[in-house]
Amino acid sequence: MRRANIFTANYDLAFEYAFDKLGVHYIDGFSGFHKRFFKPETFEYDIFYPGSTTSGKVQRIEKVVRYYKLHGSLSWVNSDLRDSNNLYGIEEKSLELIESLKKKGEIIIYPSAVKKSYTLDLPYSELFRQFASTITQSQSVLVTVGYSFGDDHFNDIIYQALSNPTFTLIVIDFQGTRNEYIDNLKELNDPRIIILEGEFFGDFLTFSDTLMPNFNNVDNNEKVANTLNELLSTKASKLAPTKETE
Repeated sequence: MRRANIFTANYDLAFEYAFDKLGVHYIDGFSGFHKRFFKPETFEYDIFYPGSTTSGKVQRIEKVVRYYKLHGSLSWVNSDLRDSNNLYGIEEKSLELIESLKKKGEIIIYPSAVKKSYTLDLPYSELFRQFASTITQSQSVLVTVGYSFGDDHFNDIIYQALSNPTFTLIVIDFQGTRNEYIDNLKELNDPRIIILEGEFFGDFLTFSDTLMPNFNNVDNNEKVANTLNELLSTKASKLAPTKETE
């Protein structure tokens, strides 16, 4: 099963605080401990238990997500220290250190969502490349929450993904039909676009607590059995004689 990917336009640290509180490991494109530098190759990393555990085999650690801040972050700063560990000159620091750097006049990397052209610069070009690569993969599902579809640089990538017949777009829209951009999506009459709207279905808590299945409670044997049943029924339907072949 693929790791979940979280893409956000927010540049605050709300997600980071939530991850820490919930015990979720997140891969955010930075590497290091005391000194954390931007290394986009880390998005391809994963976290495993070593093979020396009691089970005797390597196992993936649960609660791991890949986390992309497409509009930058309050915790990112330009770094003059460039070496093999910091090729891009971007460092991640705590908010306490950020405040002291602001007083000294250091340049902070702030998001600039005014023009699409800013996405051509690092680190944004790499983050948007990751976004496009992820949602255009086969069988990808994009769930948008609190996104008004008012940003062209996001929309271009999403509409590109809609050219893939196996792509599914789920929109959690609390405001309902008051959003003209989401109304335009409705008018496409595309069964791959699922819009959940209103105070109940459009509420994220309803989606996460009520509509989303709890995969931790699904037995692996049950999942395998269901998959085999689907495959066998599909194969049987293909082999069944038709009127033309009888």
